[in-house]
Amino acid sequence: MTSAGNDGTIRLWEPGGRSKTVFTAPSALYAVAWDPSGKRFASGDPNGGVRLWSAEGEAL
Repeated sequence: MTSAGNDGTIRLWEPGGRSKTVFTAPSALYAVAWDPSGKRFASGDPNGGVRLWSAEGEAL
C-alpha cells in the first residue's frame, strides 16, 4: 500500500505495518495512484504537479 500525506511524504507500507518514506515534498500531497501493472505509481500535489515512481520507490 502507498500513502501520501499533508506533511508532504509518500510512504510505501509493508503488510506488517512498517513503512518506508520514499519522498518528502515541500507541501502537501493529495493523491497516489498505481498503474494496472503494479510496476509504478504517480503522486499528485495541490498545484497540479505529478511525479512518477517505481514500485520500489525510485523516482522515474
